[in-house]
Amino acid sequence: WLTKGMGFLSDGDPRLHFGLGESDRVQIAVRWPNGSHSTFRDVPADAYVSVTPDGITRSTAVPLPPAPAPRLSSVAPETPEDRVGYFRALASADAPAAVYERLLGALADPSEDVRSALVDALSGEQRPESLRLLLRFLEDASPNVAAKAVDAVCAYEEERAVRFLLRAFAHASPIVRERAAACFGGYFEGIRQQKVVIHRKHLAIPYLAQAVDDPDERVRIAAIRALAAAENFRGVQPLVALLDSPEAKIGNEAIRALGLIRDRYALPALREKLASGDLQADGYAQLFIALTRLDPASLDATLLDFAAGRDRFAGLDVELRLGALLAILRSPEGVVIPLGQIHMLAKTAYEAGKPTDAAAILFARIAGTSGMNDAVLASLTRAKTAAVRAAAYVARFTIAPADRAS
Repeated sequence: WLTKGMGFLSDGDPRLHFGLGESDRVQIAVRWPNGSHSTFRDVPADAYVSVTPDGITRSTAVPLPPAPAPRLSSVAPETPEDRVGYFRALASADAPAAVYERLLGALADPSEDVRSALVDALSGEQRPESLRLLLRFLEDASPNVAAKAVDAVCAYEEERAVRFLLRAFAHASPIVRERAAACFGGYFEGIRQQKVVIHRKHLAIPYLAQAVDDPDERVRIAAIRALAAAENFRGVQPLVALLDSPEAKIGNEAIRALGLIRDRYALPALREKLASGDLQADGYAQLFIALTRLDPASLDATLLDFAAGRDRFAGLDVELRLGALLAILRSPEGVVIPLGQIHMLAKTAYEAGKPTDAAAILFARIAGTSGMNDAVLASLTRAKTAAVRAAAYVARFTIAPADRAS
């Protein structure tokens, strides 16, 4: 139906357009508002006509669209090596839209190497047509190609591509799921938090929260790190649930993430974990770093008890305590605890414990890393065990490389 006068202070196009395919003639039947009918036969196509009850007037013929430009050969080379070069050439063509249909053929290429090479070629183009093809490659039968496509689509940093990347969390291959989690982790990282995919990346938080329970360890770790980078309160509850994971690596990653999110909802669970005594050196290191961010006021006394092996830490051997302090020094997040404090704690731990060779070597490494050259380190250069003397001299040389005499 054609109805006039439907717009507010405006109107719609009064013309009606009919696609006729190959027909060059048509019959037009009109029913007018007063109920009468008109029929016009043998009306030429490819034209606008003006119809009234009194007759039909033909306007100037509508020009036909220009003939399509000559297409590239529809026959791709036979060998995979030649097809790689062929599709790469198409991907870098000056008019990518004109060859889009040809590039679609690569989606069904039987060679994984060919499909993978095309993903590489498209990832460097940064064109709308390239992104459209890369989105298709997310469904590739090869997990390696699909994972590579996730990385390529991720690099476009397009808001509209987020919904396609979210589908990758349900992919059958853990490689693809891991790359999806890592992609959003990158979107949340540092300065990119304010500049990259600003709006839709937060849609990934529920997917990441679910991925922390993925059967594959790589996916779990990537999801945990992405939640840490997001610093979003919705990640706290699933991360707290991971503190009791039988896998130490997963538990340590969860502790680190909770420290970076800085939500005090996690504090009781972290304190309970500290009291459990079932951590290794890396776990204690991450726990103290996290608690420094969440509860700095009460941490100094706790760290001193830990170093001295007192109270709830009485059952921990000196090597584990020194190992935890060294792990703090080596962690990028360990800067929240001053070097001087760590060195003082290490000295307390070494002097309070049984002076084993392993403990002496750990103390020397802490001194070298923290830059503290003291009497204890000097005494270790005279130790009976060669390995201890070597560690002490390496530490002193690290602290003062120009001091050849010492």
